[in-house]
This record gives sequence, C-alpha cells and structure tokens, in this order.
Amino acid sequence: YTKLLIHSNTTDGDTSFTDSSPSEHSLTVRGETHHEVDQNRFGKTSIQFDGGGDSITVGDSTDWTFGTGDFTIDMWVYPTTIGSGNNKSFIGSKNNQYIAIGDGSWQNAPAATSDVITNNAWQHVAVTRSSGVVYLFRNGILVTSRNQQESIDPQDIEIGAYGQGASDLFTGYMDEIRISKGIARWTSDFLPPSTANYEGSVT
Repeated sequence: YTKLLIHSNTTDGDTSFTDSSPSEHSLTVRGETHHEVDQNRFGKTSIQFDGGGDSITVGDSTDWTFGTGDFTIDMWVYPTTIGSGNNKSFIGSKNNQYIAIGDGSWQNAPAATSDVITNNAWQHVAVTRSSGVVYLFRNGILVTSRNQQESIDPQDIEIGAYGQGASDLFTGYMDEIRISKGIARWTSDFLPPSTANYEGSVT
C-alpha cells in the first residue's frame, strides 16, 4: 500500500532525499529544503522548509491516481508560522488538489478550522478515505469527516507547497511523510506511531 515514504534521520544540512517505499520515486528539492537537527521527531533530524520557496516534488504517477478509491496521507509536522499568512500547505499538486490545514481549508478533503494545527509543536496529521468518506485526524483524534465521492487524481506531488510552489508555502519541519494507496489506515481515533515510521517493514 505504501507508495511514498520519506524519512529524515541523517546529518545536519543534508539536501539529499530518498523515497523508502517500494516505488523508489525520484525526489526533487526546491529552494533550501534540507535535513535539520534543530527539530527532530524520530532520529537525528527532520525536514526543514523555510517558507521562501522550499519544497520537495515528485513526478506524476499512477501511485497517486486514487480515483474514487481508498487512500491515506499522513506525516508529522512542526509548523512555526501557521495562522500568519499563506503558509498552510503540507502536500499539494499542480491541479490544486491539496492538503492545507491551519488558516485555510481542504480541497477534496474535509474543511478544517484555524486552530486545528498549532505552532511550535510536533503533531501527527492524517487524511484517509474509506468507501467514499474522507476523514481528517490530528494526533490520532478525528477532527471532521465528509462524503467525498469525486475522483482525486493529483498530478506532480509537492510537499510543502502547491501550484508548482507558487503559493501557500509551508514554514517549519516535517518528518515521516507517507502516501498509501488502496487503504484507509484509520477511520476512527487511533494512537499515532511512536517509533520511526514503519522502517524495516513497508506495507
């Protein structure tokens, strides 16, 4: 089920990124995106985005042609400027299908209010779809859900931005970024992962 999996457990300032999923997608870094020791959820580093053009992009793939099927997108985030402007996108795409939590809302996912995500703290964020219902979670707690029957077929994946890096750039840190196809890993409250994401057994 795992189609994209990005860890961060390396040296400070490293700018190389690897997809640890079986798909082994090529990742392209924009701006000054790098691994940073200042904040780490698991391991020695996390991924830092400075809000000034930083993002990680992954080319178009059938791995995220979800159609009307089930999927899960989840990650750990540590925002530093949520609520102060256009800094709300976690994952986006060229055709503006995106996950944007904070001072904005979700397109092709449930709406979220400005206080869902807080600054300067690690939080687990997940969106899943099961049988046409999309669920939004923060720290394993269901925030909201709604019927979402429409096809979701994003193009190039952008982590930390959307619209080809043109707007809503994320500022802060991320870790353990995962996209899963064909499975809704959670549809009710759950306990977020307490160890580095699924290393050694990718399913």
